[in-house]
Amino acid sequence: MDAFEAAIEARAHRLNQIMRSGWVLADDFVDTDDDTDDDTYDDTDDFDDGPMFAEDEGRTSPIVFDMRYRDARKDISQRKVRLLKITYHDVSLNFGAWCYLRDQYRTFKATNVVEITDLTTGEVFGDCHTFFTEAGVYESSSPEYRALQICADDLAVLSFIGGSDGYFSEIEQDEVVKHVFDRVPEELNELKIRRFVRSLAPDPRVFRAALTRIKGRPAAHRPLLRSLRRVIDADRHVHAAETMIASEVLSRLGG
Repeated sequence: MDAFEAAIEARAHRLNQIMRSGWVLADDFVDTDDDTDDDTYDDTDDFDDGPMFAEDEGRTSPIVFDMRYRDARKDISQRKVRLLKITYHDVSLNFGAWCYLRDQYRTFKATNVVEITDLTTGEVFGDCHTFFTEAGVYESSSPEYRALQICADDLAVLSFIGGSDGYFSEIEQDEVVKHVFDRVPEELNELKIRRFVRSLAPDPRVFRAALTRIKGRPAAHRPLLRSLRRVIDADRHVHAAETMIASEVLSRLGG
């Protein structure tokens, strides 16, 4: 493992620790995630991802949220998860995510979700479809959804580097929002874009895959590198891991 990969893994481990205790919570929202586990747990209805995450189909930006989930035994648990993929199986909506309660990647059935809490606002949703659409990760005809799809790989890279010091600050988020508006010359609802950016959670798998795809699109390098420098300089706080990872990205993309 080279220094770049080692830095990514070290940051991923640290970020997972931070995420278990709280990330982009609304000011008046209290995290109630219970990290206790049950050795007799039956995970029939949330299963290990297997090869699922090796595929590109259904991938989405890594946003984080709380949910109450009903398992195969009809027991309900409180979980914090980082969304990575939305898929259909026999016309049923499933989603893949990193589960901080189980500390591994899982696939969940949308029909088993009792409720979802948006950690950026504290708003509670009764179903996945509504939350995913509002969050900008589920297919819709809105210009905001199209803009976020266009910028998905850029956002994965910028959010990982911005959060690599353990805190994705509001000033850094501002620069990421500006990147979306620079890339997509449409009239967009800034509040919706900002809400989405605030809910992004750095993810190493998504970061690596996004960087690989971006390398194959030379036209995307210059605007991303420009925004990357702004994100790094935004909070005027120099962190060794952030600097090392950002420098390697700049090198790989010709910055």
